Amino acid sequence: MSEGTLSDLQVKIQDKSAFGKLDDFYTLCDAFLAFIYRHSPARIISPNRRHYVFYQFDRLHSYRITRPLNTNLFIDRPDQFQQEQKQFTDFLGKLAHD
Repeated sequence: MSEGTLSDLQVKIQDKSAFGKLDDFYTLCDAFLAFIYRHSPARIISPNRRHYVFYQFDRLHSYRITRPLNTNLFIDRPDQFQQEQKQFTDFLGKLAHD
């Protein structure tokens, strides 16, 4: 799903049956971050809450704006997300064996 369009991502998010496993969330997050990396939307910082950002897409994507993203929780670089996801998965694996 990493080469999807914004519409593809929206359809995937709305399909509640598409989130049966933790890997499904990872796949969607990875696709979203890859999309942001490819398209470089404008990053808007919330004037009221500085740790919240929005992404606004270009004319090709009808200037759509994301929901607010909490930068204290949001990893915005695909490489960092992949690294953190691996560490998290390894941690969960260790918990399962203990």
